[in-house]
Amino acid sequence: MGPEPSRGQQRSTEKSHIRQRHAIRSRADNASHSSSQTLTLIARGTDLLLQRILFCIPILELKGMGENRTEIWLDAHFAAWDYVICAGMLSFSTLIGFYYACSGGKQRTQHEWLAGNQNLDWLPTSLSLLASFISAITLLGTPSVFYTNGVMYSYLALCYFAVMPLTAFIFMPVFRRTHSISAFKYLEKRFNKTVSLIPCFVYMVQMTVYMGIVLYSPALALNAVTGLSLEGSIVVVAVVCLFYTVIGGMKAIVVTDAFQTIVMVVGMITIAVAGTWRMGGLSSVLDINRQGEHLDFKRWSLDPRTRHAGVDCLIGGIFTWLSVYGSNQAQVQRYISIGRKVDAHKAILLNMPGLIFLMLISGYCGLLAYAKYALCDPIKAGVLSKPDQILPYYVTDTFRDWPGFAGLFVSSIFSGSLSTISSGVNALAAIVLTNIVPLNYFKETQGAKAGKLMAVGFGLVAMVFAFLCQYLEAILTLALSMYGILSAPLLGLFTLGMLCPRSNSTGAFVGYITSVLFQAWMYYGSQQEDYSGETVVTFTANCSSVHHPQTMASHIHQLAAAQEEFGGVFSPATDTSEWGLLSQTVFRMSYLYFAVVGFSITVGVGYATSLLSRLIAPTNVDLPDLDLLFHWQDLHPVHEFDPYHHLSLPDHPKLQQLANKKESLKSIKSIEIDENIL
Repeated sequence: MGPEPSRGQQRSTEKSHIRQRHAIRSRADNASHSSSQTLTLIARGTDLLLQRILFCIPILELKGMGENRTEIWLDAHFAAWDYVICAGMLSFSTLIGFYYACSGGKQRTQHEWLAGNQNLDWLPTSLSLLASFISAITLLGTPSVFYTNGVMYSYLALCYFAVMPLTAFIFMPVFRRTHSISAFKYLEKRFNKTVSLIPCFVYMVQMTVYMGIVLYSPALALNAVTGLSLEGSIVVVAVVCLFYTVIGGMKAIVVTDAFQTIVMVVGMITIAVAGTWRMGGLSSVLDINRQGEHLDFKRWSLDPRTRHAGVDCLIGGIFTWLSVYGSNQAQVQRYISIGRKVDAHKAILLNMPGLIFLMLISGYCGLLAYAKYALCDPIKAGVLSKPDQILPYYVTDTFRDWPGFAGLFVSSIFSGSLSTISSGVNALAAIVLTNIVPLNYFKETQGAKAGKLMAVGFGLVAMVFAFLCQYLEAILTLALSMYGILSAPLLGLFTLGMLCPRSNSTGAFVGYITSVLFQAWMYYGSQQEDYSGETVVTFTANCSSVHHPQTMASHIHQLAAAQEEFGGVFSPATDTSEWGLLSQTVFRMSYLYFAVVGFSITVGVGYATSLLSRLIAPTNVDLPDLDLLFHWQDLHPVHEFDPYHHLSLPDHPKLQQLANKKESLKSIKSIEIDENIL
């Protein structure tokens, strides 16, 4: 062994080791700092890229609050969790399309792509029925009605107890006996080709325009209060929707609709629960709404000019929603695509509690918004231009500091748009292939390819219309109103065929055209009159302090004082019309009665014209095919009723002639079933 080092040498060696460790640590720190800077730059770049895609206005300036026009700035920036939630919803919808494109028959045949091989499960199909017309317009419109008019609109929920049984036990069994996935094929068989094609073309234009509105309206509302790009929203929703619809067919549409229904429900429940907590509990929310008479269930009126007065919600709601479930192609196509009648019954009837829940939870979100803004109405203050912007504004204002909340809300709105558009483009493709394209024109595989191209075409047209809406606001209002105007006459046409055996093609044609023209005249007059119904009054006196904490007792006291100073709770209806008697009657009618009028004219005029034509030409009378009429045996929930098997008058010449005709057409009918994908 060598000599031991001296103390000086040991100290020198230790200092050298310390310097080496410091140098190593310094290099590591520098490397870590450099990596951190790199990751930060990447994150910022990614964030800016996503903002370019989804946000054209990262910060939204809202002006007009209070007498001093206080400016409030809402941060419209999406955090990481918001992006994750939105991207997750869109990605999962796309993956569902991929799955059904690669499984089963891989969507190669017209039968599979349009009807899911007529073997859809009833539970996801029920959720799909629910989602198809609970669009983003509904999710934004229902809270706005509760915000401006109170809870009287909730009586509309009672109409579902009539709509669903009527659909399940009257309309659905007859549609299933037509052996066609197109509702308009019924009109062709029951009446003639002309009576079928006119409503068919009208529906195609109507549905395409409606899909454009479903794309545009929520994008506009979100852009106004969150800064979400109008063009970006339209493109993202349209592209994702068309992608999974085209590659996945009806099966993918049904499953994605079910998933998107869950997203919508979760989103609305989250807003309701979190909003209640932020307001200090359910009792606080109800106390403020009670003071503002938003919880008044007794404002009943038999006057048809009074809006949301209970009676119009019940009667008008029945015919409005029956036109959706009883005659709309997107819904009928799903009834036919379910294998068994009993499963179709379950799918329809399950929509009853689903619709009631979604309407009430959406309405409660409107009550939450009123509880917060009763003394500082952002609509009256000039912050918002339309009532349907109130829910996006409330969410952005109340939960802007909650990570992921904005992403969940936007996902809910996008889900409403996706479900409606996917159902619409598939339904339109089915109409073209079944009603317009000649029989046997396409083979099975060719029909599937043609249907996919048609779906893309209808989707692109809807997207173009959505872009045009921002420049043509008057057309937007007209198109949305025309959807309701044209749906009720179509319901009347199907009712005339199923429940009125003596009706004929002449009566059906005259009744439908008369109803459409009269409805259009009513709409024109109501727009010229510019009449607005009674609404619950709101105030702007407390806008300077609306974002500062205060006790609920103080809030309610200030609301009561403001109401006393105003002189009441309801603002009177406004009327600028010079139309005289028509202004006082027809043109002031609640919009919910439009469906009642359209349905009644179609059935009444159609049946009267049919009887008159029989008197004029009594020799040209033929009984309709019994398959195309409603029978009391259709009320049986399980068995498919065959009216020819239960003929009670076999010696009746006309009925016997029809029975023989049915037997002779069996082979032709089976070919038609194969070609039309039944």
